[in-house]
Amino acid sequence: MMARASTNISFLYFIEGNYQNAEKYAEIAVDYDRYNAKALVNRGNCLFVRNEFLRAKEQYLEAIGVEADCVEALYNLAFVNKKLNMFVEAL
Repeated sequence: MMARASTNISFLYFIEGNYQNAEKYAEIAVDYDRYNAKALVNRGNCLFVRNEFLRAKEQYLEAIGVEADCVEALYNLAFVNKKLNMFVEAL
């Protein structure tokens, strides 16, 4: 329950542009449930906005490893690959 609530709070803070709190709650969510794909995506998104593209990519890959059909992770992985000029991997 704590992981799900923290994941949702993290997403809301991210949408509001409060990336510091978004990252804080994403960390809490991952600490409670290491296999929470949405929390991993949230953490990756926070890294992405800080221009830490390689670390964000790692989070998206981990989220896909947890939940292979996580659409958000798949989309964001392609987007971060594009930012890293890895166009073939982005496809």
